Amino acid sequence: MVTQKTIPQIIDIAKTCLWLNLKDADKGSLFGGGAFDKKSSVNYLHWYTNRVQWMQTNNPTNATIRKTANYLYSLCTGRNAAIAENILQQQGGNVIYNPTTGQLLNGLEFPELEFIVGSSGAPMQNGDTVLTINDQRIIAGTVDVNVDGYEVGVALLDRFSYTYTSTSTQIVITFNQPLVGGQNVIVRYVRGGQVQGSVTKSTQPTISVRPTAGVTSFQVGALQGVPITDIIWVSRAGILRKVVPAATNDMMEMEYVQATNTFVFPIGDVSIGTEDFLISYMV
Repeated sequence: MVTQKTIPQIIDIAKTCLWLNLKDADKGSLFGGGAFDKKSSVNYLHWYTNRVQWMQTNNPTNATIRKTANYLYSLCTGRNAAIAENILQQQGGNVIYNPTTGQLLNGLEFPELEFIVGSSGAPMQNGDTVLTINDQRIIAGTVDVNVDGYEVGVALLDRFSYTYTSTSTQIVITFNQPLVGGQNVIVRYVRGGQVQGSVTKSTQPTISVRPTAGVTSFQVGALQGVPITDIIWVSRAGILRKVVPAATNDMMEMEYVQATNTFVFPIGDVSIGTEDFLISYMV
C-alpha cells in the first residue's frame, strides 16, 4: 500500500528539488541550454513551496492545504525530483530525517569541485581517467559532472561519458576516455549538513523583510550568527536571488555579510521600498 506523504515531507522534497533545479539553472545561464525556462520553473516551484510552508505554519487545518501540497508535489518531477526523494530517504550519507514528521533536521550542502586538467595541484592530469573525491556525509545518486561547459552523460557507450561509485565518504568517477590537459572540469554532488554532537539544524520559518526605499543594504536580526551556507534561498519580489559572499553587480544576486547579518544590494541598485524579501534559512 502506498503511504501518502506528509505535508512537511512534501515541503522538504520541494525545497531539495528547488536547490537542484537552481544548480541546473545556473549551468544553463552560463552555457545556454534554456536557462530562461528553467529559471521560470524554479520561481514557480519556489512560489508554491513558500505558499504551502506558510499555510502549514500559520493555518495547518486549512481545508485546501492538502490539495495545494499535492499540487506542489506534482511540480517536483524529473531527475531532480528522484534525487530529492533519494536524499530524503537516506540512501547514502548522514542525512538526519524524522520519518514521523517528515522533517529534514540537519540540512543539505552542495559542494562543487572545479579544476583545469593538468594544472598544478589539480586532481587529474593529462591522460588520467579516474577522479577520486574524499568527503563526508555524501548522498548517493547526486553526482553531476560537467566538462568544458557540457554536462557529461552516465554510462553511455557511443560517446564521452563516465561511471561512478560512491559511499558516504568517497566518490570514484571513471571516464571512458582520457581527459586532456586544459579541460575545465566541474563536479557537483550533495552531502548532509554538519551535525555537532546532539545538535542538529532545522529549517526555520521564512523571514519577510521590506527594506526602506533608497537603502543599499538591510540587516536581518534573526540571522545573527547564521553563516552563508545555512541560507537556503532568498527571493526579491517573488524572484529568487543567488546569495554570494562578496560585492556583486549581478542583479540576480545578493551579497550576504555574515559578520553583521546584512544583505547588500548589487552595485548601483537600491531598494524601491515596495518589494518584499523572503529569506529561508536553517539553524
